[in-house]
Amino acid sequence: MTDSGGRSIKRSILIRASTVRFLNDELLRRLTKADLLGRYISERLKLIERENTTRNTDMSILPNGRRLTNIGTFRQYLLTYLRENPNIHQKMTLMVRQLEPSTEGLPTQIYAFTNTNSWEE
Repeated sequence: MTDSGGRSIKRSILIRASTVRFLNDELLRRLTKADLLGRYISERLKLIERENTTRNTDMSILPNGRRLTNIGTFRQYLLTYLRENPNIHQKMTLMVRQLEPSTEGLPTQIYAFTNTNSWEE
């Protein structure tokens, strides 16, 4: 820790698998206004629309095609938050990932380093 110039952060957030779902139009509209998500959602929706159109996907059937989910969007929110946080070391490992689901839920793991190696901060 002293040599690297940063202190590691490794946390998991358990999410109930039953709460994972596709984002509906209303939620997409609201989240597009969020500072940390607006650009991501706009870009992803364009990409997803292009792919679904190219594949001539029947989007009237919910499981067909690609769509944004609340869990994937939350993961991106956490990643963007960490990338814009001045207390996080941007040149060291920084990731947000989903781990294997368990009976307790779907773990979303945050792994990053702070800009300080002080235990008190």
